[in-house]
Amino acid sequence: MTYEVLPVPIFPFSDDQFRDLQWNLDRVQAEQLWSVSDGSGVTIAVLDNGFYPDHPDLRHNVVGQYDAGDQLSSVQSDRPECGTHGTHVAGIAAAVANNQIGVAGTAPGAGLYLVDLDYSERPGCPMDSTSLVRGIQHVVTGNSGSPHADVMNLSLGASTPLGEATQSALRAARDAGIIVVGAAGNTACNAGQPTYDPVSYPAAYPEVWAVGATDRNDGRACY
Repeated sequence: MTYEVLPVPIFPFSDDQFRDLQWNLDRVQAEQLWSVSDGSGVTIAVLDNGFYPDHPDLRHNVVGQYDAGDQLSSVQSDRPECGTHGTHVAGIAAAVANNQIGVAGTAPGAGLYLVDLDYSERPGCPMDSTSLVRGIQHVVTGNSGSPHADVMNLSLGASTPLGEATQSALRAARDAGIIVVGAAGNTACNAGQPTYDPVSYPAAYPEVWAVGATDRNDGRACY
């Protein structure tokens, strides 16, 4: 008996410490695209809080930073209550791949521009629309008229509109050619049942690509 052997493409599997837990990369077939583009030449601005720019899985890709809240010279988080959310989000986007550390980013060759939005000296380390506007404007203004980033990630939100100043800043980002992505909201389910809550702001603005989460089976996520 003879068989017709059809060539099946194979792709590299990064050697990062927790790569085997990253089912999300498998679902979107990210690594299959790295030979075409791993994000090199693109900068992603992450507007968030809880940044550790010297994290060994991020620092190689950090190309800039700006503190839009406290107006300090560094976005380095120095209080536990400020959390690590920004570091987590930046890692999902562009953690260094194939360094045997942590995880692999979706676009591990992309640059990261970290914009801290919190007020670290205030109780609860809050963010607000004022620091958000300031952060967006900084990214848009950039250097010599060129924006600091090609993509802007906003994994944050509120249930109500954030004011005309916020939408105006988002409009300026869109007009500058920046792709703005926002979290639709982490309110998909209550006790396992869909809630169908409205998309949160700023993701609900037409200038923003609203993105929701799915689980490993491509169903609506309940986290």
